[in-house]
Amino acid sequence: IVFSSDLKRAVKTAEIAFGSKNIQIIHDPRLRECNIGEMTRKPVEEVGLVLLNYVKTPFPEGESFEQIAERVK
Repeated sequence: IVFSSDLKRAVKTAEIAFGSKNIQIIHDPRLRECNIGEMTRKPVEEVGLVLLNYVKTPFPEGESFEQIAERVK
């Protein structure tokens, strides 16, 4: 069994990699990447400077790392 996020690019990648191999692919929204809200599409250098601020507190319009951990738990 292969587990994948349900996001379009993850679904496509899983299907390319495993679809012809008779392997069950399960798409699960809990496996989505971190929602960094307003920081999405900002330069990596800019996001990297503030990551530790969002362990317990959600990114503006996004989620915290604790929320992510709970989601995938």
